[in-house]
Amino acid sequence: MLEIPDQKLCEQIATIAAEEGEEPVPIGKVVALFAAYNNIMQGDPVGTMRVNSENGAIAVRVVDNGLHIWRINVPKTGEQYNDLQPTLQPPEIWEKMEI
Repeated sequence: MLEIPDQKLCEQIATIAAEEGEEPVPIGKVVALFAAYNNIMQGDPVGTMRVNSENGAIAVRVVDNGLHIWRINVPKTGEQYNDLQPTLQPPEIWEKMEI
């Protein structure tokens, strides 16, 4: 699991990003990026399946472009969407599903 790097590494990443872009990247933004990445990668493991007891939606934890996301399908309406939360909310309506 990727952790938030120390100050020196953040400075190195900010320097590299500044060289690639038009504006310098503040270290705070680099730290925020790592925090967001860690948040997305934590939570339920890839392959976990859950069903929403209220609307019948089925959620599967997948990897998409290197990020762990929930891919959710609602059979009743045909709706499909992705969710970046580590654990689906509210947890009391998302029951673990076994196949």
